[in-house]
Amino acid sequence: MTTLLAGAALRLPRVATASVALVGAGYGIVLVVDGRELDLRAPVLATGLLVVAELVLWGHERRVTSPDEPGLAERHVTWLAVLALGSLALGTGLLSLAEVVRAQGIAVDAAGAIAAVAALTLLLVAREPRR
Repeated sequence: MTTLLAGAALRLPRVATASVALVGAGYGIVLVVDGRELDLRAPVLATGLLVVAELVLWGHERRVTSPDEPGLAERHVTWLAVLALGSLALGTGLLSLAEVVRAQGIAVDAAGAIAAVAALTLLLVAREPRR
């Protein structure tokens, strides 16, 4: 994290974004080495890293470009909030899906059967000649 702060303070966005990537990679390595179960904090960490990287790059962009048009900062903050919430929702959904698949219950069997029927239906529809 110190390289992130140094990159932001010294106005070196590549150093800052590389440090965000290293923090994420380090977290992933710790999870693999420790052999932990699914970590429910992973989506929160990923969203935090995304927000930090975006804020660092936005701060750099504001220093090196011309002044923003009126209302652009508010739109950027809104877009960042939507991006963060979407990232958190997607990460949590994927983590939940991974947990369901690991459970190997009847819900997984039912989802597999529904997917098989849907695939066969799509094949039949695609095979039918057009008039």
